[in-house]
Amino acid sequence: MPNNLLNSPLLGLVLTIVTYRIGEWLAKRLGTNLLNPFVTSSILIMLTIYFSQSITYKEYEIGGNIISFLLSPATVALAIPLVKQWKLLKENIAILLGRSTVATVRVSFPS
Repeated sequence: MPNNLLNSPLLGLVLTIVTYRIGEWLAKRLGTNLLNPFVTSSILIMLTIYFSQSITYKEYEIGGNIISFLLSPATVALAIPLVKQWKLLKENIAILLGRSTVATVRVSFPS
């Protein structure tokens, strides 16, 4: 692989996006959410780096950090409304945990 591509942020970006799309395709094709695209893409990225003779984690990290940089504000943006509703969340914690557990089991083992 050319050196300029290995040192480019495009490597990490493209590898992340492609492996995520593969994860989405696998989950849809197999009809199960056990193959979460986030988990699948992480595994595929690790396998690509492990078995590749020319890609190191440092080279992937250049572009991977861009994804992390973009996801950080989104995570905070989702957390702010939750903090504002903290009292309501505490009052309904049993309901939230129960429904989350049932939903997780239901999605993980579709009938």
